[in-house]
Amino acid sequence: MFKKISITLIVVLFNFLNTYSQVGIGTTNPDDGSSLQIDSTTGAFVPPRMTTEQMNSISTPLDGALVFNTTLNSYCVFKNNNWSSLNNSSIILNKSYSNGNNALQTPDNTYVDFPIGSDDVIATNPNAYEVIGDGRVKIKEEGNYLFSASLSTSNMPSGNKKYILAIEINGNLVGYLSRGYSSLPSTNYWGTSGNIMYPISENDIVTFRYVLNNGDSPLHARFINLGISKLN
Repeated sequence: MFKKISITLIVVLFNFLNTYSQVGIGTTNPDDGSSLQIDSTTGAFVPPRMTTEQMNSISTPLDGALVFNTTLNSYCVFKNNNWSSLNNSSIILNKSYSNGNNALQTPDNTYVDFPIGSDDVIATNPNAYEVIGDGRVKIKEEGNYLFSASLSTSNMPSGNKKYILAIEINGNLVGYLSRGYSSLPSTNYWGTSGNIMYPISENDIVTFRYVLNNGDSPLHARFINLGISKLN
């Protein structure tokens, strides 16, 4: 009798564990690869909804945790010890110029803000970025970012001309995207580009600046591009 009861108990426990190794909602036959499967044609899956303050107060969330952030109006996922918005994580500014514009100021060994601003944004997430001036962007989310920039002119003079593309964070120079000396045999089209990765805190102000030595004689800009992408 005892032996029969033991065998029956083992079978019941086995079936219990097997039943709860996969959970189906709206289905009695969840896929073998799913630990939780939700099927519905009439309702949506709704994760926890909360403000940024409430989200940041969650104690030790696991990587992969998901919430809907009502402050950002965006889904956010926790990874690499940070909450990241699943909205567009980049901002791109692009501007092309007609001839004879004298848009590039060239005082020797002097940083100048990139002449490109809010009217030139072609893609962005307003919850994450705010263009606040020429070459200046406020970044609203902490994380590691990739910064890229390119600049070109249609009438670069001949000879060696010093150039630098750089970024400042809250008014402090932190890195160079590109730098060197041009060397053209005659006046011609010229351009440069580069990128750099850098960690950013919430509400940091990033300024893209350049140096282009030409004795303070302006040059005609042709194309200018700025880009920022959140990596994590």
